[in-house]
Amino acid sequence: MSTRLPKLVAFDLDYTLWDLWIDTHVTGPLHRNKDTLNEVLDKYNEAVSFYNHVPQILHRLRAAEVTIAAASRTSAPTSARSALTLLLVPPMEGSEDEPMKAIDFFDQLEIYPGSKLTHFKKLHQKTGMPYSEMLFFDDELRNKEVEQLGVTFCLVKKGLDNRTFERGLAEWRKRHPEEVFEDPMFVFVRLIVIYLRPLSLQLAATRILQGAYYHIRPFTALSFCLFSRALLLFIQVLIERHPRLFFLSLFTPSLFVICAVSLSSLYSSSSLDGSAEFQCHTCGIRNRVPTQWRVLKFLCIATIDKVQFCHRRASQ
Repeated sequence: MSTRLPKLVAFDLDYTLWDLWIDTHVTGPLHRNKDTLNEVLDKYNEAVSFYNHVPQILHRLRAAEVTIAAASRTSAPTSARSALTLLLVPPMEGSEDEPMKAIDFFDQLEIYPGSKLTHFKKLHQKTGMPYSEMLFFDDELRNKEVEQLGVTFCLVKKGLDNRTFERGLAEWRKRHPEEVFEDPMFVFVRLIVIYLRPLSLQLAATRILQGAYYHIRPFTALSFCLFSRALLLFIQVLIERHPRLFFLSLFTPSLFVICAVSLSSLYSSSSLDGSAEFQCHTCGIRNRVPTQWRVLKFLCIATIDKVQFCHRRASQ
């Protein structure tokens, strides 16, 4: 199970973190009764307190160094800030730490009337974080409009609890799947192992490379298998006609690498995707690739492209 967290998690206040509207149910000034944890009182002793699971969630995010923000459209921002300042959040169970002011958990406070689009545009401006790395919990469905920006929205139906929090994280992870970078040497060894197997096992083994840890496209893996199989057949035919060359079978993997590198130097098709540049040594044409770990993919795809190119030349 993935444990990834967004870089920024934002919370509405009213009926998300506490069970009231701070601008209608509370009359200032607010005060705390001595060292009472997770409770402040208004002028008429109306209590303001977080939902039960909120302290635990705040501690979890703080420990993970996630930026925590409050995004509220209340018309009583002064009362909201006062409540956050006075509320004492108890330490984690089993911890000997002192209680912390709730406001100390929040890195950003956007508390004022208006569309939540404005709140998140300011959060983006202040933090520099992409909207795709933001998760927002709110009890009002109208505030789902923030998804226009790319923010993941999670509706809070009966106050924030652990179940709702995990649901929001799951939705964010679903929308932004983890991009895992292949270890070049490990992937290369795995592909060589596949290459040395029968063709039927090669095709079946390609599925291994499409799991959660290795992002290799089906076409790329299939290209590798077809090319490796063709090379193996070529060497077998060569040995049958010239038995003295039997020693070539001992160096088949090395020959494959040499041939793949040679083919890559002739590769001159257009760029696929990425940010860095890979220049063919023979033709001098630049191809854009994301990072060096994708070079192996280019070698495989180049093989198929070269075969197609030769076929077109032969047809002409």
